[in-house]
Amino acid sequence: MNSNTIPLGPYPSAATAVELTPARMRVLRAVNSFNRPATVVQIAATVGGHPNTSRVHLEELASEGYIDCEPEPPRGRGRPALRYSISPLGRTKLTAPSDIDHRALAQALAQQCVLTRDPQMARQLGSLWARALISTLPDDQDDLLQHLVDLLASMGFSPEVSEDRTSVLLHTCPLVEEARQDPDMVCAMHRSLIAGAMEEWNHQADTQLLPFAAPGHCTMSLELQSSQQD
Repeated sequence: MNSNTIPLGPYPSAATAVELTPARMRVLRAVNSFNRPATVVQIAATVGGHPNTSRVHLEELASEGYIDCEPEPPRGRGRPALRYSISPLGRTKLTAPSDIDHRALAQALAQQCVLTRDPQMARQLGSLWARALISTLPDDQDDLLQHLVDLLASMGFSPEVSEDRTSVLLHTCPLVEEARQDPDMVCAMHRSLIAGAMEEWNHQADTQLLPFAAPGHCTMSLELQSSQQD
């Protein structure tokens, strides 16, 4: 999908996105089965049925953010064919455990932040959120960044670590609509969530969150510091 058509910031997480019919789930899985962008004909051959039927499903999946599409390089006259690939939201939809949904807790906390407009309250609720979830993670601390990524993924953020391991791109967000309405409060809660998780693991981190940093994601910079002494 052309980046000019993608709004700044993350997509909704899988738990808050549009539910898919069984037919569209099959098409989504077919798109995901290719290791490079695929054409309608290739996808239809995997799913079965007429390419026009697959094309309708692909257009809907693209409009809902589950897949990306881009045109092939021009080859003479006529419109170039489109190629489709799985998006971070689509990947989350296929891989997120169906029995883990932190949406209700997150939404209640976000609504409290928006109602009070109290930055201290936002920080406290973010730490509370972290403590409520931290018990589901491994207790070894060999790789704190991986633990943090696992936490963010379980909550619906679709994190991607940068090559230099100094930042994390958040491709989806369970509270994206609330964050668009009041980024100061909701994103402050997210920052405190990270800080609270590190505190639970007896570590500190200098965390900066840049909301709606680019089309398709927010950016979190992270500088891990030495562990605290008991």
